[in-house]
Amino acid sequence: MRSLLQAFRSLTRTPGFTLTAILSLALGIGAGVAAFSVIDAVRFRALPYRDGDRLVVVDEVQASPHQGTAATTCRGNCDVSYETFANVLKTFPFRRADLVTGFTSGAKALNLGGEPIVVSGGVVSYNLFDLLGVEPMLGRRFTAEDDRLGAAPVTVLSHDLWINNLGGSKDIVGQTVKLSDTRYTIIGVMPPGFNHEVGSQLWLASVPTLDPSTRPSIRSLTVVARLVPGATIEQFNSELRSIDATLLSKASPTGTVSSTLSATPLRERYVSSTQSQI
Repeated sequence: MRSLLQAFRSLTRTPGFTLTAILSLALGIGAGVAAFSVIDAVRFRALPYRDGDRLVVVDEVQASPHQGTAATTCRGNCDVSYETFANVLKTFPFRRADLVTGFTSGAKALNLGGEPIVVSGGVVSYNLFDLLGVEPMLGRRFTAEDDRLGAAPVTVLSHDLWINNLGGSKDIVGQTVKLSDTRYTIIGVMPPGFNHEVGSQLWLASVPTLDPSTRPSIRSLTVVARLVPGATIEQFNSELRSIDATLLSKASPTGTVSSTLSATPLRERYVSSTQSQI
């Protein structure tokens, strides 16, 4: 009791120090609560996707130059090569997944007549918006017809780009915009707040953008699959392991099997990303 009284008298003699100590303690407690809230929102609540508990990320683990076979676990970035996605995962008749989609990001120069503006862009397979369960507020989303070689260049805009750079006119659908050295027809505008992870300002179809014949600078994608109701990730991984080696060799530039495929819950990626930021 005497020690507490002495401590109280000491604090009252130095009010500036006392206020600083109290504020520091309050900020520390507040930061701890905020950090826990971020983790809690990701780890214990639903993902910001439709059917979030059924979504898995597919990893492609490449063989080490010093090993004859690929590693079995992913360390770091294990995105799927475009060839594996296009030639294997998009066409394989999965029984445990009803949708497989891919996406990545890049940048384009938006030309509006003055100094070009660098804008970030999502490069997506046509069914990504179906996976997310979101529709454009204007126009339409991509179709399989847009996502093939030889298709006319089209783009879907973010709400922010539409409002801040293109005037926000409701008759924007059907107009064209020049991105780098190509003119794209605008087919849709997404709702306010939608940016899909990478803060994209617009979206392009994956095949016309990433196919080797277009000499792309991006060569891999994040691949997400949606499990059918009742399926387990173990069952889906069994299907991935069953993919014929001939298919994987066709997807490899060297014609040999140099990788393995595996899936993990999409939730784990969110948790890992959140923990690394705290």
